[in-house]
Amino acid sequence: MNYLSFFKTSDVYDPDKIASDLERIRRFYLKNGYADFHVVGSDAQFDPEQGGYIVTITSRKGFSIRSPRSMWTRICRTLTALRCSLSCVSPREIYNGDMVEKSVDALTKEVGKHGYPFTQVRPRGDRDPATRTVTIAFVLEEGPRVYIERIDVRGNTRTRDYVIRREFEIGEGDAYNRVYIDRAERRLNNLGYFKKVKITNEPGSTPDRVIVVVDVEDQPTGSLSLSGGYSTSTVSLPMSR
Repeated sequence: MNYLSFFKTSDVYDPDKIASDLERIRRFYLKNGYADFHVVGSDAQFDPEQGGYIVTITSRKGFSIRSPRSMWTRICRTLTALRCSLSCVSPREIYNGDMVEKSVDALTKEVGKHGYPFTQVRPRGDRDPATRTVTIAFVLEEGPRVYIERIDVRGNTRTRDYVIRREFEIGEGDAYNRVYIDRAERRLNNLGYFKKVKITNEPGSTPDRVIVVVDVEDQPTGSLSLSGGYSTSTVSLPMSR
């Protein structure tokens, strides 16, 4: 720490920030063709001579792959509009995890427009190490027919509710879809505002209603307070005449 550590925390070792950086590294490699990339571990050792921590991140990249083709399965097989939703993922391109996620989002919205609001779209990658390619299968499964009764936010002592709620693509009264809930949880964890975010469900007032509970833990923030004061004393002297 230095003299400015009272005002900023960028030079202070924080394990929670390291965990957030590991997620950013993972998403970077997934975006650039390394579908098998994962972080093996991280280690932080304090170096007295340098006066700080040396962070070592161990990862396994695998090999860069391409996407030869895409397909979907289960329901809505004959809807031609679904093919347009897969425009984010093209054959013979470098695998991009962000584009796969966008395709999942587009497919979920498209099948919802065609009367399947409870459908959950999940990507599955069938890898071929010999050709360094992956076949992406979008599995469409009918989820439970329940609706969101309300969304409860708990634990946000400093962050306003609307900051959390704006990361949701669904709200009270909408059809419950686990894909959107999982995406909202990832977005909230990536904001950097919270140490931890966990979204769970509780039974609603009726069997076809569910309460979405968002438990968050705000990140600690540094603060600097200055105070000053003074005092006066009165001395009485005897008067002589």
